[in-house]
Amino acid sequence: MSRNAAPAPAPRLPLLEPAVRPTFRRERRAINRGIAPVAGCDEAGRGPLAGPVVAAAVILDPARIPRGLDDSKKLTPETREKLYWKICASAQVAVAFAPPTRIDCDNIRQASLWALARAVRALPTGHPRPAHGAARAGASRLRLRAPHGL
Repeated sequence: MSRNAAPAPAPRLPLLEPAVRPTFRRERRAINRGIAPVAGCDEAGRGPLAGPVVAAAVILDPARIPRGLDDSKKLTPETREKLYWKICASAQVAVAFAPPTRIDCDNIRQASLWALARAVRALPTGHPRPAHGAARAGASRLRLRAPHGL
């Protein structure tokens, strides 16, 4: 083998399990228990060395869930763009940013949770803040409580 030859790619493990598609089972269960609205939350920007953490919260209309919705990393850029416009037209969306100064003061995890909480509280649900709830953020749980009197 010469020094200039590229190494052969490692063999991939066969995945015998079918692809997991979003089912909205948890959301429906929460709604059936009277917990509504249900917001999906996610963040981006935890990898870079500098820059903000961006978090979004979305409340989908259960009657108008866009077809093809999936993990953004599994979608083509064209499909993501089409779904973006469909989501914006039929859902409640809020975005929040944790600036680099917040990351430096707290840490990346706390800054991410802070941005997620701000995104959820910014949703136009008709209430200034959710009355109760918890959002999963990776392995963490983000607790949201409204102040007394709401």
